[in-house]
Amino acid sequence: MVGVSVLSFFLTAAFFVTTLVLPRASQGANVTAQSRIRSITFPVLGGATFRDDFGDPRSGGRAHEGNDLFAPKHYSLVAAVDGFVQYVVYPPASYGYSIGLVDADGHRYHYLHINNDSLGTDDGSGGPKLAYAPGITGGAPVVKGQLIGWVGDSGNAERTSPHLHFEIRNRDGDPINPYPSLVRAARISRITPTPVLPNEILPYGGFQGGARITLGNVDTNDPTDELITVSGPGGGPIVRVYNIDRRLIAQFRAYASTMRAGMDVAIGDTDGDGTDEIIVAPDRGQPPEVRIFSVTGTLLGSFNAYATSFKGGVRVAAADLDADGRDEIITAPGAGGGPHVKVFNAAGQRLTQFFAYNPGFRGGVDVAAFPATATTPAVIVTTAGRGGGPHVRVFTSDGTRVAQFFSGSERFRGGLRVAIADLLTDTTDPEIITVAETNGQPVVRVYGLNGTPITTDREFEFWWTGGYDVAASNGALWMSSTEGGRRASVRSLIE
Repeated sequence: MVGVSVLSFFLTAAFFVTTLVLPRASQGANVTAQSRIRSITFPVLGGATFRDDFGDPRSGGRAHEGNDLFAPKHYSLVAAVDGFVQYVVYPPASYGYSIGLVDADGHRYHYLHINNDSLGTDDGSGGPKLAYAPGITGGAPVVKGQLIGWVGDSGNAERTSPHLHFEIRNRDGDPINPYPSLVRAARISRITPTPVLPNEILPYGGFQGGARITLGNVDTNDPTDELITVSGPGGGPIVRVYNIDRRLIAQFRAYASTMRAGMDVAIGDTDGDGTDEIIVAPDRGQPPEVRIFSVTGTLLGSFNAYATSFKGGVRVAAADLDADGRDEIITAPGAGGGPHVKVFNAAGQRLTQFFAYNPGFRGGVDVAAFPATATTPAVIVTTAGRGGGPHVRVFTSDGTRVAQFFSGSERFRGGLRVAIADLLTDTTDPEIITVAETNGQPVVRVYGLNGTPITTDREFEFWWTGGYDVAASNGALWMSSTEGGRRASVRSLIE
């Protein structure tokens, strides 16, 4: 995609070096000759049982090129050094799941036989999410003590007790006996927080319930768009606003401090004064009250989008659908509600409504909207939530369907999140952008209004199936994690 950040490209390119063949010493004598000491953190959190088995004979005339550190399965593995991830093996090789790190001096640290089992089993079906920690991908920075994976017995260690095969190699790839370094290694009892990537914002620290996002210009002193975030289910009702430099410039509480339902968020100039307002709606467990705020947190208006008894959550979007200079607010229900899309003005007056899908569908709907251009009418775009197919539909402002298509495999049933924006700077018409709502790979797909595929992009580790959100504006594209057991990470794909 034109404009992809250098870091994003580097991470993607580096990641695919996944079938790296580890260098081997040809003779046991060469293996035993090296015993330099490196300043490391012990790679198994809490310690492990080990001895100096470096150079021991192995099948095929090989010599053991590391030390085996025996510890219970699923014990945490941590980065031994500050540096970066050289490679992550996926799919697993003969030696199983494996990670390679490189420090500032160019020395390499190999972790082999990482876990491949489901919790409490030896089934070999754990997959990469139970092998590698979130954020461990080629090119990613690491710091000493950071979680990188878990002890296991994958690959040719399946018939042994769970252990980590740990190697140290010099800049030329020659093995160094890790035993003296392990004996002197710093033992830690707490995981070191994962460092923040240059293209990343962590709006809610270590919170793992996800973040929903949108882009728009809510700061009249800055002509560039801001990023607005809200937390997913389990998080507090805090709206945070970041400028293009990823600096927090505003925050406020949108609902009662005790509310933990999570929210959805949109922006729009609902009063026609030239400045966008922030529009929020609660997720599952709360009445469907949509609220409108200034960037300073002043409440400007509110209304119930559906019956107050409905507590399945609300999705929101905004756009000037009738060319009157004021953005309308578009809503759709979350899971449990029918696919009932409504359009309101800022006073909460309903202007139109329609069903985006079969009225019996109860998986929820996401919604996005865009005003008319010189060549296209104002449109509302919908996607089906969990349980529905990846079915994107495009409607005019009165609910007339003008296009539909599938985004990705028609068999996918995890639901989609959607955004629409004039993303590509060499076009005048808007593009539709989709990501998986749940149980999907972190793939961003971009389409024309008629469903013509334009491009795809990826952020996060491609095996980390979960839920995501996406936000776009002219030349800017951001993606966030919304579920899946990782901290709520918001990342830029284009700047």
